[in-house]
Amino acid sequence: MNKLQRYIALMTLNNAGANIFDVCLDSDVCALEAENERLLKPIDVLLFCPSCKEQHVDAPEPENDWTNPPHRKHLCHVCGNIWKAAEVPTNGVAILNRE
Repeated sequence: MNKLQRYIALMTLNNAGANIFDVCLDSDVCALEAENERLLKPIDVLLFCPSCKEQHVDAPEPENDWTNPPHRKHLCHVCGNIWKAAEVPTNGVAILNRE
């Protein structure tokens, strides 16, 4: 099994609910997983709809089955516009935390 195959196997375990750090034995695969986690962690940003200019704040919406997972596209709750703020996951916040 090559490194990519091991990584895919670990991702499959992770998607099935297993904690991959409990089964991650290969340092190269662990490094790939750490990089994947870093890339998937959303960046907190101030977002404004490019169409109507209203501020967009991300939050879970249980009534719509939305848990606010990492995402790139955002839906404006005012005008319905959908846009991508960046090529990485972003999280619209009301104010930026400088810590």
